[in-house]
Order: sequence, then structure tokens, then C-alpha cells
Amino acid sequence: MALPSTHSIARRLALMFSLAAACVFGLAGLALYKLQRAELHRHLQQELDTRYQYVHSLLVRYIGGTDKWPNLVSRLNDLAPPGGKVRYVIEGPDPRFRYGVPFAENAVIRDDDGVLRIVEPNRSYFAQMGDAEAFGQRPTVRLSVAVDPDDFDASTAKLGITLLVSLGLGVVVVGALGWWIARRNLAPVDDLSNAAQYLRPPDSADA
Repeated sequence: MALPSTHSIARRLALMFSLAAACVFGLAGLALYKLQRAELHRHLQQELDTRYQYVHSLLVRYIGGTDKWPNLVSRLNDLAPPGGKVRYVIEGPDPRFRYGVPFAENAVIRDDDGVLRIVEPNRSYFAQMGDAEAFGQRPTVRLSVAVDPDDFDASTAKLGITLLVSLGLGVVVVGALGWWIARRNLAPVDDLSNAAQYLRPPDSADA
């Protein structure tokens, strides 16, 4: 039975090194991806909460009649940059105390790792919603603050691609190093094998 060559052994060892590296790098990359995604979510939630609490406090403490409503509208116009990156929506039974364009009726609201995500047919938002209790002439209204998730999605996609590329490069490097180490350490075996080819069994006449 022929023994496997040192080249074959080196290839097998390199493959084993590569598989081990893929498992280790994969688990580490997944943990890093989840950690960074959670951190991005946290920053996004903080931004939403800050915007929401600011407008909600104005509604609850100062906006009890139509006299101050134009001031709130002016502030919201300043806070909402053009292009729809940030949306403020105030809905209620009295049309005098409404602001912004409501979300589409067929919009889907789902949980995205603890942050509400509103998905419309052509766009989606991260959002925070809540009620502002009636105050003076103003009835109870529903306040929604929404932020476009494009920057968040682009950051997470870029992070995922970077980790995948790093994983692939790491596996290739480890495999190459494993093959080189195996060949270097198996070199004496090759020398012995080559030397053995020149050895002849003792001649039966000399026995």
C-alpha cells in the first residue's frame, strides 16, 4: 500500500488550517458585526428619542391653542431637512392641530432589533411614536418622528462586506502559511524518502 506523499499531506494540513481559520474568523466576525450593528441601532434610537422628546415636550407644555401652533410648525420645518430624511407627523381629530404627511395606509410597521421600522411601498423609516395628551383646545394627538435608514443600512452593509472580505483573505493567508509550514517541516521526510530510493536490499548471494 502506497503511503501518501508529503505534498498530499501538506495540502490536507493546509485545508485543515483553512477550515479552522474560517470557523474562528467567522465566529469573531459575526460577533463583531452584531456588536457594531447594535451600537448603530443605539445611536439611531438616541437620535429618535432626542427628537421625539423635544417635540413631545413642546406639545405637552406649550401647545394648548392655535395661537402657538404656527411657532411649532416653523420649528418642525427647521428640524426637518429637505428630501424627507427626517419626518415629523402629528395626527389628531382636529385638523387645526395636524402636521406633516401621514404614512401610507398600507405601510408595514415592524420591530428591527428594538427600533420601529415603517416600511412604505417606496421608502422605509425608523420611527418613534406616542400620544400627547389633550391640553387646552388641543385634543390628544399622535406624534411620530421618523428618520431615513439609508445611512444606517449603508453602514451595516459596508461593515458586512468588509468583514466577509477580511474573512476570505484571512482564510487564504492561513491556508498558505499552513501549506508552507507543513512543507518546511515535512522536508526531512522527503529527504529520507529520496535517500531510501538509492538503498538496495542485500544480495541473497551475500547472505
